[in-house]
Amino acid sequence: MSNCMTRSRLTIARLPMGRMLLGVCLPMLAGTLAIAAPAGAASFADSSTRSELFNFALNGVEAKPFFTDTDTNTDTIVLGGVSAVGAISDAKAVFEENPGFASGLSEAAVQGTGPLAYLGRATATAEALGSFHASGLFTFDFSALLDLESLAGESSRESALALGDIRWSLFAETEQGSELLDYFSLSGLLASRSDPDSFEADFSDRVTLSPLDCGLPGGSCVESFFAAPGQSGNREFARAVINGRYQREFTHPTVLRLVQAQQSLAGVEAVPEASNILALGVLGLGLGGMRRFSR
Repeated sequence: MSNCMTRSRLTIARLPMGRMLLGVCLPMLAGTLAIAAPAGAASFADSSTRSELFNFALNGVEAKPFFTDTDTNTDTIVLGGVSAVGAISDAKAVFEENPGFASGLSEAAVQGTGPLAYLGRATATAEALGSFHASGLFTFDFSALLDLESLAGESSRESALALGDIRWSLFAETEQGSELLDYFSLSGLLASRSDPDSFEADFSDRVTLSPLDCGLPGGSCVESFFAAPGQSGNREFARAVINGRYQREFTHPTVLRLVQAQQSLAGVEAVPEASNILALGVLGLGLGGMRRFSR
């Protein structure tokens, strides 16, 4: 097994003209959830992910998982008093056995407005697991789509944050336990009152992204847009799209466990006039480990 790792970091800078285009990869996945920031909302954040694993094959012949499982979780927190705060989250996961196909989505969205302090947080996670018998060349294709949006009101007390994470991990089941063989992840962050906003792709050397420069800074798998501060506040939008292929030769019969996992997290807050403490961080607004299968 090779320990070689290829990593890509693509950072969205805040430009005076308010827009930057890094490029576009293959056709974007359709059917993602979309929640628009309502007119007049003081603060808003939305994180949406979608991922697919497909075309499973062993030595060029369709491969089917012999075991599958899924798990989802959603959570919301709102603290508003006389201020108005709303939070929603949704997650779905599926791993079909015939033909082998996995897909998942997660979305978290929050909005807040009002004269006093408020806080809203939403999280959503989705996981799908499939186990395969492998001997010879094992291959599959995958796609990942990440949409992030944040809008902070005009007041310096208001802030918004959106994070998203999509990943898959391939394990070999041995007598000693599970051994991580290969992996892929795509993560992104939009924080309305801090720098830098960023996307990062991380993957092992048996993963090929399309086109080939996807894994390089400034490569053509990420397209990003954001709006500079305007009348409605400091608003940003960013989208990342990655398509790829995985292949590995197994010289001995091996039981494989493939885990697809994704997480969305969104938060808004308005701190009291006398405070400059970012409560979102205090409440753990960060991407943590997935719940069941990704350990």
